[in-house]
Amino acid sequence: MKKSEIILVVLVVSILILLGTLLTPIMSAETDFKGNAKDFTIEGNFSTIKARDVSVVCNIDRAEFDGVQTIIITNESGSTESITEFDRIEVYFNEDAPIPINNAFVWLSYLENCIIKPDNDNFADIFISGDSNCPFNEIRFSSDSSNSISSIGFNDIQVEHLLIDGKEIRNFTSVILNSEGSITFDLHNFKQSNFYLWKPSQIKIEGEPKSIILHRSEGLLRIADRPFVINYPDTLNVVFSFNQQPYVKIEESDVEFSGVTNYSSLNNQKLLTSNLIYWFNHQPEKASALFAFLLVILTAYYAFQNKQLVKQAEISLQQTEISLQQTELIIKQSRETQKIERMEKKLEFFYYPLQSRLNELFFELDEQLEKDPNYSIRFEKPNEFLKEVIPYQYMASEELEKFFKDFIKGTLKTKSINLNNKAALAILMNQVSLDINEIKRELTIYFKVIN
Repeated sequence: MKKSEIILVVLVVSILILLGTLLTPIMSAETDFKGNAKDFTIEGNFSTIKARDVSVVCNIDRAEFDGVQTIIITNESGSTESITEFDRIEVYFNEDAPIPINNAFVWLSYLENCIIKPDNDNFADIFISGDSNCPFNEIRFSSDSSNSISSIGFNDIQVEHLLIDGKEIRNFTSVILNSEGSITFDLHNFKQSNFYLWKPSQIKIEGEPKSIILHRSEGLLRIADRPFVINYPDTLNVVFSFNQQPYVKIEESDVEFSGVTNYSSLNNQKLLTSNLIYWFNHQPEKASALFAFLLVILTAYYAFQNKQLVKQAEISLQQTEISLQQTELIIKQSRETQKIERMEKKLEFFYYPLQSRLNELFFELDEQLEKDPNYSIRFEKPNEFLKEVIPYQYMASEELEKFFKDFIKGTLKTKSINLNNKAALAILMNQVSLDINEIKRELTIYFKVIN
């Protein structure tokens, strides 16, 4: 076998091994996420679920109440009886009778095979279903005002009978439990339970999920040290490995989780892919560098071949030089193309959206100031006004970054945009226009180079 043939075999085998490694998909990997979502679905085992200021409906068979000071029972005849001296209250509920409670604080522990999800947007209604293995689950409820009496009432459809200090009470139409403080509703001896939490002001979930789906989400996801920027309204689906112990925490709309995943997708696109596919989709500069590297290897091989043939004919040497020139041109064009793509992304993701939003603010202010010199635009939360461009602020030029920070700092002091800081807004808009013109000028130069 000739020396050139041996070299060719070695190169082919090396390239195949390299490509095989880069094309092998990830089977499982460490993952973590921090961000937020408009709604979600979680399945798994949870150590704690808390919700505050809610209306809750649950299905259970028995409960014991603490903190009650007065019991008011309405008999079937219509007469009422008030009981103030007692030590223990037990309530036995009728089967399939939903129990509504208002102004409650819910604390559920150790739920297995549990599903948690909102019933509509913005976590307004939360549905929880699961098997409980904890005897200490409870619901606490109290009145909105510290001067009012807390109370909870049941009717004969919901309650089968009462035990007050062991005495059984039946044949009533309603029972009301009152307290000047809070009442604790202890949940006993229930397994499979469904809870509907209506309009909780806070919700906090901690536990070990089996899977989590985030809808209309945004944040930063990492899988095997690969970063994925999640932008609203992305849908993220993560299934955790069964032999690991993942962690999830949801507080209001903030979401945080970590663990080992064996399946993940973003907008139905698999994320546990090979390195090469990941580079193509998320880091094209690495894919370009790989192909440039392979091209250089092949070019080097052909250069070696041509060197062996140079003694045979001058024409072979000329062909080798042409091939090398073409390779250098391709590499140069590839670099220029990457520069063009970066500048186009600056315009698309940062400068154009920022220019559009600033124009809206300026034209609104300019138009309204003609009618009312004291008109102002509330600007307490710049992240809400400029949420489309904040994640891409790093793309700004140094000059624009300075004006941008000065403008945000100035408006946060006044918490508004008005006649006094209209000039700062105009300066910022002018710098954005200057940067856009400069980027367009550079693009024109690079287009001429690659063409």
